[in-house]
Amino acid sequence: MNSGMNEAESHLSEETCGRYGAGSLSAAELLSVSDHLARCADCRARLRTKIPTEQHLRGWEADLLVLDDTEESPAEAPVVSTPAERKITRFPRPIMLAAAAALAAGFAWLMINELLQPPATLVQDRQVAVRADGSVVAAAVLPEDLQQQLERVALARQVAVPDFTELRPRAGGALMAAPAGAQPLQLLAPVGEIVETPQPELRWTPVSGATIYRLVLTSLESQAEEEVELTTPSWTSPVPLAEGVLYEWKVYAIGDEVEIAKAPQAEARFRVLSAEARRELAIVRERFGDSPLLLGIATARAGLLREAEEHFSRLVAEQPESQFARDLLVNLRKTQPPPSTTNGAQ
Repeated sequence: MNSGMNEAESHLSEETCGRYGAGSLSAAELLSVSDHLARCADCRARLRTKIPTEQHLRGWEADLLVLDDTEESPAEAPVVSTPAERKITRFPRPIMLAAAAALAAGFAWLMINELLQPPATLVQDRQVAVRADGSVVAAAVLPEDLQQQLERVALARQVAVPDFTELRPRAGGALMAAPAGAQPLQLLAPVGEIVETPQPELRWTPVSGATIYRLVLTSLESQAEEEVELTTPSWTSPVPLAEGVLYEWKVYAIGDEVEIAKAPQAEARFRVLSAEARRELAIVRERFGDSPLLLGIATARAGLLREAEEHFSRLVAEQPESQFARDLLVNLRKTQPPPSTTNGAQ
């Protein structure tokens, strides 16, 4: 074995000193160099000038390199001459080499065992797997925010959704009198939800005897109000609504120029998806469109709960044995706003 010694001077070579400082010596070379340092004050002094003071040293290295060698020449220095050096426990070289080999073999066994027996997988689709220890294995690099979301989902077994409190409709007036046999007017959608399209279709139930429906749409940010009269129980804005803005809408049924019905609750609310959330969602759909797990997390985070439920339902269908997948679906349904008497569709 090449000990890195300069045979003419019986000292460590410059190359060995450099590799020592860089931490690139093998276990056997490190043992040989440590033997020499314990005896050679000159090499200890050389290494003290080469290793930065801020570098973290192993305990036995610190003991070797802080010795005060100024009072003795290298040739006269004993193997153990100071209390600091007596801290170093000396073992026969064969024993130390065997120990180093055993440690290396033990570490290799642990690594192989980890590869052969990874933690149990809780759920897996074509793009990502979640393990029982909360770790995540992905087929491709995930966006940092999505990676963090997935790690939180792995621990909590549920997805994060926006706060829907402000989307709940306010209590309104009672149902107006209507002709016999007339159906009560119900606002169907969008009600208490976040919508992805900036031109959502507003729908309500038809009322018998109604000739005109008067719809009033209000932006709760600017208080701008739009009123339209329609002959059919639906309406789509001809221009995109403002992204990220909360809207409120209500409908009155008119027959013979008399208001004959309105919803049990006077208005419903919805919010248009923000531009930022739309961009984030587009990235996930483009890169991970075949992952119901990632799509479910991303759409739930955006507040598109109906779509998120579809993705998690697909995940359960693909992973029928996964309790983790079922937990995600059940917990998502629990986080959805309670059905409103305004929303006849729910």
